[in-house]
Amino acid sequence: VILLKTKTYRTMAETEAMEVDPSPTPASPEEEEATPSTTQNDNGDDEDNEEDIADLLTLFESSSSSTTPPSTQITNLTTILTEPSSRYGPKATTLKERSIYSLARAYCTSN
Repeated sequence: VILLKTKTYRTMAETEAMEVDPSPTPASPEEEEATPSTTQNDNGDDEDNEEDIADLLTLFESSSSSTTPPSTQITNLTTILTEPSSRYGPKATTLKERSIYSLARAYCTSN
């Protein structure tokens, strides 16, 4: 008497059905218009709010004057770049980038 061990393999049809959570249905265009979505930045503020960089802009414009001595320009532009509020929105970033170039020019004229 010979006993043979055989393995039985289950096919996909024989396996148990996988449980699937129902996916949310996409909203209709009417529902999307009725519930406007607002995105928020890291601070929790709406991105639609206007960026408040008026103080930085005033400081930049005062240092961009040709009558301002280079030492004052360097001080003002450094203040913009190291301001304590750490504003990094698109307008503040653009202004800080302009400040870097102006600061390089101020250093060149001071030496």
